[in-house]
Amino acid sequence: MGLQIAFWALAAILLCSAIFAISTKSVMRACFALIICFLSVSGLFITLGFEFLAVIQVMVYVGAVGVLIIMSVMMTKRNEEGNVSNKFKLPAILASLCLAVLGVFAVITTNWPVTEGTASNPIDNVSAVFMTTPGAILLMIIAALIILTAIVAAITTAREE
Repeated sequence: MGLQIAFWALAAILLCSAIFAISTKSVMRACFALIICFLSVSGLFITLGFEFLAVIQVMVYVGAVGVLIIMSVMMTKRNEEGNVSNKFKLPAILASLCLAVLGVFAVITTNWPVTEGTASNPIDNVSAVFMTTPGAILLMIIAALIILTAIVAAITTAREE
């Protein structure tokens, strides 16, 4: 019961932050909302029992892609102005709704085969090797700190103007 509550809470956070990311005028706030989306997807992976994918999600998307987006936004000159509105808002909403309806229709009408038995999952094998190797987590943390140091140095150098 607790996992279901956590799943639906994380799904609500994901939905709210995604809507905020696409509706805000500030590019920086959109970046932070996108990072919250990435973190909530990682939480969803944990509630579904895919801990290895959750770790990969945090390392790749939050650690690399999120920081890269924030760094590139901070390096641009016009990040305070935000996004300008255009005339394609209504067609984009209509196209998104049509795509959502097609997706729901495809999920409902598809005959999903159910397989029984325990199949060997290659992700479980990789995660078992990664988690049981002594020092692997420490090496990943050190690599992340080196990348973070390089990013902070680049931002500091760019901001000195």
